[in-house]
This record gives sequence, C-alpha cells and structure tokens, in this order.
Amino acid sequence: MKKLIFALISLTATLSLATAAKSDATTDLMVEGVHCAACTKMISKKVCADPKLAENFESCGVTVVDTKKQIGKISLRLKEGKTLDTTALDAAVKSAGDNYKVQYKNAEPETKTEKK
Repeated sequence: MKKLIFALISLTATLSLATAAKSDATTDLMVEGVHCAACTKMISKKVCADPKLAENFESCGVTVVDTKKQIGKISLRLKEGKTLDTTALDAAVKSAGDNYKVQYKNAEPETKTEKK
C-alpha cells in the first residue's frame, strides 16, 4: 500500500513538473534538512551537476530558505519538452545526505513575467 501511495505521489509530481517545460516557467521544490551553504553545495553537486538530471534543465540552483526551520529550495527551469524524473531527483538528493527530503506538495511551476 505504501509503495502504491508513493507511486501516485511521484506520478502527480511528475505531471505537475511536466507543465513547467516551458522556458519561462520555474519550478521550486522545497527540501527539508537544508540549514547552511554547505548543504546547498552538496545538493547542487548531486542534482544540478548530475549529467542524467541536468540534460533536462536549462537552469538549476539550490538556496537556503530558512536556517531555523532547515528548509532549502531547488529552483529548476526545464528545457522545452523535457520532464523531470522525480525518482532520480529523490535519489540524487538522498545521496547528498540522508537528512534531506524533497517536498512535492508545492511543486507547481511559477511563471515569471518580465517587468516593462
């Protein structure tokens, strides 16, 4: 049952992230356990620099959002027509450290508009 629930969550997240494939859409994923610059470097090394994942990105960055709550953010801009493999993303984040966990509940793409 747990595997089925996890599969459904991963599928939902993948579908949500697939809509971010436009070049002007950025998807922000919150990550638990991030509390310092070293954390962001570790995650960036495992996610943004991973050749298999990075082939889908136009850009990728990791930042600390709240040091007290230990929340970080992975900001992704996917290439046109590309989707994100959430299973591979989870594995990459986990390989950066066991205390990191991606939160997909707020994985809606954010479309940025230019100011005129």
